[in-house]
Amino acid sequence: MTQQAALPQATTRELSDAEAAATFNDEGAEIPEAGIADARAAFTAPPIDQEGLPDWAPPIPAGLKVPVGAQIAWMRIRAVWTAAPQKGDRVLTLWPLNEVEEYQAAERARGATNRLVSEFAKACIRAVDGIPVDRTGLATSNSAAVLWRDLGPKGRMLVRTYYTRAHSMSEEELRDFFSECFVNATAEAV
Repeated sequence: MTQQAALPQATTRELSDAEAAATFNDEGAEIPEAGIADARAAFTAPPIDQEGLPDWAPPIPAGLKVPVGAQIAWMRIRAVWTAAPQKGDRVLTLWPLNEVEEYQAAERARGATNRLVSEFAKACIRAVDGIPVDRTGLATSNSAAVLWRDLGPKGRMLVRTYYTRAHSMSEEELRDFFSECFVNATAEAV
């Protein structure tokens, strides 16, 4: 059984008009200003309490936008499980992807289906050791590429496992779906 702890204080940033439009406008149609305001409100997370989390879980870094309702996770990967044990234990802050992030991660896979899950998993990592992940492509100490290499095979598998579980229904949800929310029929010849 998983225990849910209170979440730390979150900070948010204002969505640009383009980000707001991407959230509400799949067909490219012009959206009213009210729709943009709704999109901005969706990313204005209420304060999150740090109480109840273990000491090793850092607060969410300032400036990181946290979608309202996001299930935030912290993952400590022990140094001995990584390919860079000299860097010590690594603490990742993660939450599930939205549709735009899934698309961007799929683009980074460049058509290689064997890279999709890894790119999706890597995109879930929002901060490492309390510092936002750098996605510029530069080899900084907190870059996604350097972190992914440093995590090693065991650490990467833990992050892929998180991605799979965070983006999948539980057994109970699946039972409910197939028993209460799904119908299958066979078409008859006319």
